Amino acid sequence: QYASVTGVLGDDRDESVRAEAHRAGIKRGIHATAAGTSRTGRPAAAIAAMTATRRLLWHDGRLLHAYRGGKARHEATAEGYANLISAARALHLLTGEDQYISEAVQLAQALIKHFWDAGRGGLYFSSDQADGLIVRTRSITDDATPNANGIMIGNFAALYHLTGEPDYLERAQSIVAAFSEAALANPFAAPSALKSSLM
Repeated sequence: QYASVTGVLGDDRDESVRAEAHRAGIKRGIHATAAGTSRTGRPAAAIAAMTATRRLLWHDGRLLHAYRGGKARHEATAEGYANLISAARALHLLTGEDQYISEAVQLAQALIKHFWDAGRGGLYFSSDQADGLIVRTRSITDDATPNANGIMIGNFAALYHLTGEPDYLERAQSIVAAFSEAALANPFAAPSALKSSLM
């Protein structure tokens, strides 16, 4: 599964690349590689997947959602950013290379800029750069993939410890405050938030 993600992202053929599924797959693959790296010593697949994703889908300081016909298009959702930040953190643990913390910070800053709800706290699902939206939703509920707000509680807290920037801790706490009532009312609908809050 992970090799297929790397293979699809690693060239410029006329194929569609759907960001959330692939980035979630990259994150799982990186963790799997990290778990087995003591046996194999070869994190190359994880690094190649991250490099290809950034090469194809990162443009003008924003993450895009799909790649087809040699062109990246459509704004990524908050989940795409959150999963890729998690992947960058895992690669830092796997390789010890500080460049992956820099990548996680770059992604987090773009996520804050384009998705953060300054009035209520938390992240919108869609970017402020997305076209044709009547309403921008925000929630803590997981769907087929974990919710960005749930993932980013853990990511923001980790970035605080890695960088010493208090803004990241404040944002993690803001997400918890914004959605704690909803998560506690139906914890089975928000497992990623509860997991991040306990870590």
